[in-house]
Amino acid sequence: FRDGPAGRRAVVVGGPDVWEVVAAARTAPEHGDALIAGLSERLGIPTGRIRTALLYYADFPDEVDSFIALVQAEAERLNRVLHVEDMPAQ
Repeated sequence: FRDGPAGRRAVVVGGPDVWEVVAAARTAPEHGDALIAGLSERLGIPTGRIRTALLYYADFPDEVDSFIALVQAEAERLNRVLHVEDMPAQ
């Protein structure tokens, strides 16, 4: 686990947060073993750690989904702020 400004979250040892693995899996074109191999290659972490992250998600989907929703909401808020700042002054 890692603590941060957004709270405590599960991490892959030597790699990204579990939510990042899950988010990448959701948008990946592969399925099954090809998904594991593809994520391993793209994220640069061993397949065993990808499997561990996905197994963690299987056990705690609400926790991971809540963190993904928090990250997405913050990204949307930031995009709105940046859009307003890009608008010309009247």
